[in-house]
Amino acid sequence: MKDSFLEGLWSDLAKNEHGAEHKEYPAKETSQTEKDPTDNKEWAVNAYLDMKNAAAGDSQANQLLEDVIAATISYIKKIDKLSEAKLAKDTPTNLEEKDESRRRAHDSLISCLNAFSRYCRNHKIDNQWRRVVGLERKEITEWAKSVIDIINKDIARRTKTKGK
Repeated sequence: MKDSFLEGLWSDLAKNEHGAEHKEYPAKETSQTEKDPTDNKEWAVNAYLDMKNAAAGDSQANQLLEDVIAATISYIKKIDKLSEAKLAKDTPTNLEEKDESRRRAHDSLISCLNAFSRYCRNHKIDNQWRRVVGLERKEITEWAKSVIDIINKDIARRTKTKGK
């Protein structure tokens, strides 16, 4: 089953005509300069699209990807709540609780990424996306922040399609 939404994104981002074989990732920002590394989200979106492609047609892989998506959303929400609490100058105890909740959500995201990657590797499904997402906590955070908008658009589109 082809997903026209993702096909549109894919064709907009792909450097070649072979979406399923797409492996050209723009370099992600690695320096800690003043430039916001999330300005160029193309690498993150390409990795997400490759994840969607890897899960296509395999119900277990698709469920593992759904777990990654849910964990990404949860993690970003926890980051936002912690940021709001800091801006509101919340109590140190509440800030610690929110930070601990954010850390647990991050751990969950990492675990979900690892499970999906391991499944792909064990079932001979390409998982080049895992190298791009990264293995370090900061890299995974950067990926999650960069891809959250496309995940939310994807979910909204799927919800709208189911309602018809």
